[in-house]
Amino acid sequence: MILTQTKNALALLPLIFGFACQDLARRPEVAHQPQSRNSAPKEVHSFSEMTQYYTEGTDFKITVLDRGSSTTILAPHGGKTEPGTFELAAFIAGNDLNLYGLEAIVHPIHLTATKFDEPQALALTAKSKNCLATHQFLARTPQSPDVCVGGANQQLAQKINDLFVSLGFTTEFPCVILPGTSPKNIVNRCANQGVQLEFRADRMDVWMKDAAITSAVVQGLREIVNFY
Repeated sequence: MILTQTKNALALLPLIFGFACQDLARRPEVAHQPQSRNSAPKEVHSFSEMTQYYTEGTDFKITVLDRGSSTTILAPHGGKTEPGTFELAAFIAGNDLNLYGLEAIVHPIHLTATKFDEPQALALTAKSKNCLATHQFLARTPQSPDVCVGGANQQLAQKINDLFVSLGFTTEFPCVILPGTSPKNIVNRCANQGVQLEFRADRMDVWMKDAAITSAVVQGLREIVNFY
């Protein structure tokens, strides 16, 4: 990825994003006794099943920021599951777009996007016009793209794909291995359906540490979703 480094970008990054991390409200812990963690699966098939094995506040945490925006940014697999995806979603949301995140605290917990039925996520997407979800994938070959652009909103996905290409990222659009086009996918439950961004994990770990690249990605995505 080729992008000119911005002088003092690390110092300016918090100002660019303009939101206070401390306002990320967390839901209270669910009062129940989960089953033994020794038998807890990493892959679950519903939020109800997740809470049979895992405790909110101990094993995972949920962030819901309904700011009255028509756009919601989602990170359903944040924390230990797909590291960095929630942080990127929060940067994109800034202090004006809606934000939803479920972060695994101890070890990965995966509730696939087509079965993602956490009630607050369903409620937030149902009242939103546009949705954008951040995910990660493990590269299968050295030729795997930096970002795989999927989701049911093909027009919005095309604009976002063009952005990444302009920034020097290698892309796959439409995303073949993880298309994200099912109407059951949490990102497609918005009125205009949404875009699912699958970032190559090893590359994301590198560019997320570069303030200039991260700033360009965040600002570009915000401009697209705000004016779509």
